Amino acid sequence: MSLWQVMVCALALCLAGMLVLSQAMDRHCDQLVSRGEPGPVLRVVLRLVGAALMLLALWLCTGLWGAAVGVIVWLGDLCVAALALAWLLAYMPRPGAVLVAMGGLAALAVTLLAAFTE
Repeated sequence: MSLWQVMVCALALCLAGMLVLSQAMDRHCDQLVSRGEPGPVLRVVLRLVGAALMLLALWLCTGLWGAAVGVIVWLGDLCVAALALAWLLAYMPRPGAVLVAMGGLAALAVTLLAAFTE
């Protein structure tokens, strides 16, 4: 994968991971899904999926830049993702969540396709 593909995929995976993690919280889950708070099992699943998406972004970053620079780039992606998601959840929760979810799925597909074709 090229530099820009890795940057976009890592950012989209971090955004999707942050979105999934936010759905484990009562307040943010109520913003997007009006069926109430998630149960304890669903909270654990959401947290694990969110962590897995962010670790996949870390794997992408360290694979391209190495451990030292890759971790710094990943931390920058996490900061941008957290800020962007906070803005989206505050000003346009449902359309923003749909955009983030679509971007995360596309980034996951590109990452898996690149991993299996190498």
